Amino acid sequence: MGDAHERRPPAAAALLAKHEARLCTVTALNKQLAEPVTTLAYHFDVHGYTVTVTVPLDPAENSVPTITPWFRNADWNEREFAELFDVH
Repeated sequence: MGDAHERRPPAAAALLAKHEARLCTVTALNKQLAEPVTTLAYHFDVHGYTVTVTVPLDPAENSVPTITPWFRNADWNEREFAELFDVH
């Protein structure tokens, strides 16, 4: 992945954590059912507002940096995506 994509999830997570956000869930998206996952969408609650951060995946690497240093509950989603969709 390019440098901008590598920094996006941690940078967004750090900013959202600073504003006392809560990670609600993470969604894996694809365009067609049989196609691989192309995007991850992180859904946060920030003082009653829903904020969604989308991260496109590079098909060659199919990876995204972890956000567990800021949101410990992300580890469950990250493990599920690794097992179910081969996203690391």
